[in-house]
Amino acid sequence: MTEKQVEETTSTVAAKWEELKALVADLEKDVVKNTEKHNCSAGTRVRVSMRALVKLAKSLSRDLLEADKAVKAARKADKAKA
Repeated sequence: MTEKQVEETTSTVAAKWEELKALVADLEKDVVKNTEKHNCSAGTRVRVSMRALVKLAKSLSRDLLEADKAVKAARKADKAKA
């Protein structure tokens, strides 16, 4: 795997991490509405968003594994050249 591919994988991981943080921040507002103001619609939004959060977390986990493998392969290739 080339260095460019490693950088692309790393940037994908960083982008998904930022997306995950934004989703959690949005969830917090609805959780507060549901728990403090007893807004049932907010509870529904939380449940739906949690499903999206799980999917995103799984995707991030897969991308992290791919990035780790890419880095290991690049290091191995560098050692073979040396």
